[in-house]
Amino acid sequence: SIVGSKNRQTTDLLGSKQWSNARINKLDGMLQRLEMIEQSKMPAMRVLPMRKLEELGRIPRSTEEHAVPAYDAVKKCGQDEHGHAKAVLVFFSHRWLRADWCSAAGENLAWGTEEREKAMEDGLCVGEPDCADHQKARALIQWGRWFKWWRQNTLHPYFKDITRADDMEILFWIDWPCVNQKDP
Repeated sequence: SIVGSKNRQTTDLLGSKQWSNARINKLDGMLQRLEMIEQSKMPAMRVLPMRKLEELGRIPRSTEEHAVPAYDAVKKCGQDEHGHAKAVLVFFSHRWLRADWCSAAGENLAWGTEEREKAMEDGLCVGEPDCADHQKARALIQWGRWFKWWRQNTLHPYFKDITRADDMEILFWIDWPCVNQKDP
């Protein structure tokens, strides 16, 4: 099956010596891993820059195309004087707050209902990860600001391999903007 084949590709890549040897804390290692993803015929990783999240004040949908290729974003950020990537990749795992919400219908459309099926057939968006006042987006922005401040002002040994550069860029991987929601 296609799913089994993709899972096998992922398992083979993540278990490979090449993957393990690519030092993610260094710019060249991070770029090497991102290249390996593309070379293995998996979809290229996409990320949402924190500055874009701040600008929007909400988590955008993938069809809005605010997420950018991770490889390009990381390469553009460059490295600090220690060779550490100035890009900090943050994986955000969460539970959707409005999984049944359809903005176009102005109501929740429960799984398995005719109304939901019709909305989906009509190409309407059903489900949103955040609440109406964008609490998750605001929390991510606040966390990102705090992390930058903390990293630049703290010498915690556990995080010694994460850049302290003033121009560090936080790049979020969030499912809603970074995975094609029409063809996940």
